[in-house]
Order: sequence, then C-alpha cells, then structure tokens
Amino acid sequence: MAIPTELVRGVTISGLTNVNVIVGKNGAGKSQFLRQLNKGLSGFAGFRVSYISPERTGTFDFEPQIDTNIQNVAWLQSQRLKNQGDNFKQISESYLRRLESLFLQTMEKDRVTRLDLTKTFQSVYLEKLNAMLMNVRIVPHSDGRVGFAFENMNGDPVPSKELSSGESEAIALGTEVMYFFATLDRTVTNVLLLDEPDVHMHADLQARFGRFLIGEFLRTDCDPRESTLIVTATHSTPLICALAGSSMTSLGTKHFGLDVVEQRSANAGLRKSLPFFGHPLSLVINGDPLLIMEGEDDERVWSQAARSSQGRIRLFPCLSETVDKQTELETYCAELLTALYDQPVAYSVRDADGSGGGTLANVGPIKRFKLNCYAIENALVSDDCLTASGSSWPDFQSKGASWAAANTTHPAKDELLGLIGSTDRCQNKKLKLVRNVIPEILGTKKPWEVIIGRSIAALNGSPPATVPAHSLTAYLGIAFLTSIGVFTTTA
Repeated sequence: MAIPTELVRGVTISGLTNVNVIVGKNGAGKSQFLRQLNKGLSGFAGFRVSYISPERTGTFDFEPQIDTNIQNVAWLQSQRLKNQGDNFKQISESYLRRLESLFLQTMEKDRVTRLDLTKTFQSVYLEKLNAMLMNVRIVPHSDGRVGFAFENMNGDPVPSKELSSGESEAIALGTEVMYFFATLDRTVTNVLLLDEPDVHMHADLQARFGRFLIGEFLRTDCDPRESTLIVTATHSTPLICALAGSSMTSLGTKHFGLDVVEQRSANAGLRKSLPFFGHPLSLVINGDPLLIMEGEDDERVWSQAARSSQGRIRLFPCLSETVDKQTELETYCAELLTALYDQPVAYSVRDADGSGGGTLANVGPIKRFKLNCYAIENALVSDDCLTASGSSWPDFQSKGASWAAANTTHPAKDELLGLIGSTDRCQNKKLKLVRNVIPEILGTKKPWEVIIGRSIAALNGSPPATVPAHSLTAYLGIAFLTSIGVFTTTA
C-alpha cells in the first residue's frame, strides 16, 4: 500500500499499513504533514480522503442548516481544514442520522439483515458508541424528534451541552469513523486522516477509542481493507498502545524540519507489553494494582465498580482480549513488575467457562483467580444485583416468563426460558444472548455492566462468615474479592 510521492507536495510517508500512527513533539509539524497529505490526495481520482481537524468545536445537536451545508464539498472542506473545526460536532450528528438512513436502506434491500432481529440501528451503531462511554448513553429521542438524546446510567436526561468534553469527543469521533467505513468507495483508496483524536479524553477513554478504531477495521471484509488506511497524529500513549496492539498498525516519527515519515510495524514484543503501558499515568500517579482481565465486558464492570466505590476499590484494568493472551500477558507482566518494583502486587481474573472457579497458581507477583460462574454477566442474576434493581429471583422468573410469552421470536427467548427454569440460575452456563434483555425485564435503563459494577461497589466491610449460594460474593469468589480489597480484613 503506497501513496505516490508526487501527489503530496513534497511530503513522503512510506511503509504504510492499514493503521498508521505518527508521533512527534509539539511543533514537529505533524498536523501540517497531515494537511499536506489531504491537499495532495483530495484532488486525485484514485483517492477518497476524509480529514479530521485537531480542535473540534460545537455540540452534538441537530441543526437543519448543517444538512444543507455539507452538500457543498467546498464548504465542508473549509470547515475541516481549520485548526479549530467550526460546528464539527453538529456535522458529526448529521452523519449519524445519515448512518441511520443507510441502515434502514440496507434493511429494505437485504432480506437476511431484515430477518435478523438482533440487528437494529441501536445495536449496530449506537451501542458501539455507548461501549466507549461510562457515564452517559446516546439514544434516539423518545418523543420522535429528529436526532438523538443523552441520558445518564440512571436513565435521566443529560443535555448535550452538559456532556463532558471527553464524552462529546468520543461520540463525535466514533460517528465520523463509522460513517467513513459505512461509505467506503471500493473503486479507490480510502484515506482517513485523524489529527490528535485523543484531545480532551481521559487515558481510559483514549484506549477504548483506539480499540473501537481497530474494531471497525476488523468488521470490514478483505477487499476494502486492502484499499483503506488511517493515518493519525497523536501524543497519546494509551491511544498508541491500543492501536499498536494490532498487527495492522505501524508507527512512524515526524521530526521538525523533515517531511519524511517512515512507518514501521509494531513488533510482537512491543505488542505484548502494550496493555501494561497503556495507561502509564494511572499507574504512576495512583499506584493502583494491576488487574488483568479477559474481555471488554469485564473492563466496563470493574471500571464501574471502582468509580462507584468512591476510591475504596482501586484497580488498574488491563485487557488481554482472550484466555490465551491472558496467560501470555500474565507471564510477561510478572517479569516486568519484578524488574520495576521492589514489592509488586498484581491480580488476574478469568471466566470459569463452565470449569469451576477459585484460585489458580500464582505467576510471580500476580495472584490469579477464576470466577465462580461462567462469565461476569452471570452475576447479573445474583441476589445482590436483583435486589439493586428492585427485584428478586421469584419476581424475575415471573417477569421473565411474561416477557418470553410476549417476545416469541426474540433470539434470546430460549436462553431466557432455560435460565428462569433452571435450579441453579445457569450459574455455569453462557448467558450472552440474554444479558442485554435482563435489565429490560427488570424495568431499568441501566446497562447490565453498570448493575453489576455498582453492586460490587456496594459490598463493604469484613468478608461474610457464611456466603449465600446465589450472592454476588458467591459468584465472584470471596477470596478474590478480599484479595483485591472489596472486603477488608482485621488481621
């Protein structure tokens, strides 16, 4: 994959991969480099280029005139090429509504998509944005108005102007990326130039955006991946680490006075260490112990638990993505922690996957545990989580039966019936289909990860002398919860 040098007015970038990260000090000319790429390629028939400016103003609101203005390519280019893009987020909001129209058109034309009841605009697009956020969610307006609304995890409305700058950035940039991939032109090379996408985002959010970006690439088929590339300039270590965890990513350095950037693929050794270094400020400033976990679901649960505990639960989530990678990461981080610290302490927790929970053999300073349930979402039907949602197991069984009777064609129906009819609440069985339905049945707008995370944070004091069979403590393990400081000991 290459960009002809003669097209880009004196700047040269070589060794391109699908995702290209350019780093460099302030004033090195990274932004100017991207703009030169944009100007050189935009007028060439073989390329379709989208440029994202580094300072993005506005609010994520519907403005009718924006729909008209973005039809004018010259106007749109003039907005995006400014160092501070005017009405950037209003334009992003227009793109999200365009995505909704494209999705509905696909539903009309594609019978397979139309018959898949799990695919809605909410599940295919909005939930991908929500997966990056921890305190708010984007939803369609409930009163049928054009555009979108925001609510906190309690379901209370949040005006767009009251979104944090980081949340607002993530929603707008996520929309821009999804729109770019949804409108790929397979006859040309598609180029997305992202200038400092990390602005205003906390380190954790930067990392989640990086994984979101890689995820969008992985969801494309082979043909567009061969003719699609992203070039991003950034100072963000968490974003670099999240992106460089993929074999599709290369790194390059822009030096002051030199308009030549050579990209080099991230090697396997670097990628192994990236999760640990992904949030260096969190580790250095807070001293939070490392908690290695298997998936993004676990990360959202434990991030919510730490936040809701008001500082009592202090952990540094580290995502491994798979069980095999988790074992590799445990070994690597054990060596690294021992080399860096005198008395390192770290933890690792993984799903039971039906094999039973408890403790595992430690790896150096890393204490290893298994949940006492199939996966973290199984804890959603523990007594603590049901009580936190104003329910109980018999009440949930009754409501679940009514829901199943009213939703006979829903993909989660059979799994739900198996759950409410079980004698052990399917503690050691997969509940992936039904986990998003359970909050609906319970009558809450809170995502399931929030319910579990807040219920963990509510655990306090000394570990119980007797652990009830379907308590949250039983599902997660008293040894694990005590070890990471959810429970305190007097010894």
